[in-house]
Amino acid sequence: MELLDPRIDLVFRGIFGVERNTDLLLDLVNAVFIDAEQPRVSQIMLLNPFNLPESANEKTSVVDIKARTESGMVIDVEMQVANLRDIVPRSLYYLSRMVSDQAFSGFQYRDLRKTVAINILDFRYFSSDRDHTVFRLRDDLGEVVYPDLLELHFLELPKFDINKWEYTRRSLSRWLAFFRHGGGERGKEFMMNDPMIQKAQAELERLSHDPAAREAYEARLKWLNDYVSAMGQARDEGWEQGLQEGREEGRQKGREEGREEGREEGRHQGRLEGRTEAMRDVVQRLMMQGWQAPRIAELLGISVGDVERISSMSSD
Repeated sequence: MELLDPRIDLVFRGIFGVERNTDLLLDLVNAVFIDAEQPRVSQIMLLNPFNLPESANEKTSVVDIKARTESGMVIDVEMQVANLRDIVPRSLYYLSRMVSDQAFSGFQYRDLRKTVAINILDFRYFSSDRDHTVFRLRDDLGEVVYPDLLELHFLELPKFDINKWEYTRRSLSRWLAFFRHGGGERGKEFMMNDPMIQKAQAELERLSHDPAAREAYEARLKWLNDYVSAMGQARDEGWEQGLQEGREEGRQKGREEGREEGREEGRHQGRLEGRTEAMRDVVQRLMMQGWQAPRIAELLGISVGDVERISSMSSD
C-alpha cells in the first residue's frame, strides 16, 4: 500500500500531535532549536491534541500543533502546503495572539513567557538558499536579542538537498529528509540508527493502513487540489483581465500617436506598450503578494532579468 504523504497536515498532526508521540514532537522541536543555536527543551505538553474525526472536515489549508515546555514557553508548529503568499505577516499575527492568550486574572507583564512559531513550508518563500530562516527581536546596531520573547522559524522543504554531505551531521536534516522522502529509498539513510525517525516512519505506516485516516486523507487532498485550482483560476482570470485592459489602453494610445506620427506605427507601438504595462501590473501585483522573481519568470515564461526589469518600471 502506498504510504500517505507526511507533508499533508492531517498526516503531520496524526504523527506529531498525539499524546503517545510527544517524544517525536520534542525531538523535532529540539532539532529546530539546535540548528538555530538555541537551548534544547526537556519536556513538552500538547495543548491541542489531534483528533481525526474532528479534523477530517476542516476547511482550511492550515494545521498547527500547540505545545508548552517545562519552562512555560509556548510553541506552535505548523505544516503549510498551500502558499498563502502572506505567510510571514500571518504567522506574526498568530504569534502575537499566542502572546496575548497568556493573559489571565492578575496577570503581570513580567509573567510573559517566550512564544515560538515553527512553520514548515512545502514551497519556496524567501529568496535566500537557506532552508531554515529565523526571525527574532534584535537591536539594530548590535547582536543583542531583547526581549527574547518572540521567535519565528521557517523551514522551506524544497530547499533541502538530501545530496549535500554537510547535512548528514545536522540533526534537523533527518526530519527534513523524512518530510520530503518519508517511506522512500532516498530517506532510508537518514533513518538508520535514529529511533525517533524510525518511530515516525512506523506511525506513518500505521496511519497509511488505517481506513479512516486514508479516507480523511483523500478528502483532504481533494480539498487542497480544489483550493489550488481555484487560486490558479483566479490568477489566470486576473492575468487575462490585465492583458485585456493593457491591450485596450495600448490601442487607444496607438490611435493617439498614429494621428501624429503615422497610424500604423502608432497602433503597433501602442499595442507593445499596452502589453508591457499589463505585464508590469501583473508582475508588481505578484511581488506584492510575496512571489519571488524566479517563480514569476517560470509562470510568465520570461527570464528573471525581465521580471526584475519590468517590476522596476514606473507606472507613470
